[in-house]
Amino acid sequence: MRGSMAQYEYLDHTADIAIRAWGDSLPAALAAMTEGVLDLMGEGCSVAAREERRVSARGEAADERIVNYFNELLFVIEAERWLPCAVKAIAAGEERIEALLAGEPFDPARHAFSGGIKAATYHDFALRETDGRWELRMVFDV
Repeated sequence: MRGSMAQYEYLDHTADIAIRAWGDSLPAALAAMTEGVLDLMGEGCSVAAREERRVSARGEAADERIVNYFNELLFVIEAERWLPCAVKAIAAGEERIEALLAGEPFDPARHAFSGGIKAATYHDFALRETDGRWELRMVFDV
């Protein structure tokens, strides 16, 4: 989905990074937020879509599923050193979020891995749907 017109923006936030993303569905807003996280980490352009990987998370409530999904994404990037470059598909159900991402393993010869995001948080979390437009706001600990 990368390469489309960006549907996210970075917001001023003390000591952390806040991102507001939107789309015509919850999956579209989640994909836009994912793109915002990937662009913030600065790896999207130098990473090739050599393989696909699923990232998923569960939770009782929507906010829990979403925060868990972004923390799982950060785990894959930071701990497993696998760098996504594109959201191929994303589904958001009542119990689970599952994304299919394209990317490749970290290669220090080709990637200037910046990292920098420690965690997704519940601080200032907002999710709303108004007239068919979904908007998501999250703060990330850096």
